[in-house]
Amino acid sequence: MKFAKSFLMGTGAVVLAGLVLTLVAPRAAHAIAATAVLVENTRSSPVPNQDVDIAARHVYTMACETFSGTAQCVTGSAVPANNEFVIQNVSIGYLNNGVNFSSLPAAAGLTITEGGAVNSIGFPVLQQMNQGAGNYELEVNQQVTLYADPGTTPGCVMVTAAGVYAQGATVFSCALTGYLVSLP
Repeated sequence: MKFAKSFLMGTGAVVLAGLVLTLVAPRAAHAIAATAVLVENTRSSPVPNQDVDIAARHVYTMACETFSGTAQCVTGSAVPANNEFVIQNVSIGYLNNGVNFSSLPAAAGLTITEGGAVNSIGFPVLQQMNQGAGNYELEVNQQVTLYADPGTTPGCVMVTAAGVYAQGATVFSCALTGYLVSLP
């Protein structure tokens, strides 16, 4: 009888200790985890994050123009460091005095570095003639969503089957508009 009594008392003590640990342990573990994940965001040590601000606050344009007689140019500056340029519109124009382009198939292109890879994107070209001045113009105005990496410089070109246009007195221009997104 004494043995059964001692055995039941020992078993009861172990069960009681298990119940106490079950009730207390989760709270203690939660308190330890809560203090281990303390994040402070001060001016001297900010938490890195990606800019999710309104895009209209960070409008950005890159452009180039050449009078050299060739239909290609590279935008004058690189995309700012720690920023990604989200291109929303591409405008490319080529003006040539008195030369009709109707016999020359035209294509326009934009070269950007996106995600570390160099990409060339082609666009349809529209031909127009300014009746009063006798000027012929090839142009592109295309809405897009493209991304240019930080530190890279986009370039524009207009080509025929024979290669880059290079005829007479010309004006070639390219404008990229969009916004900047700051990277962490």
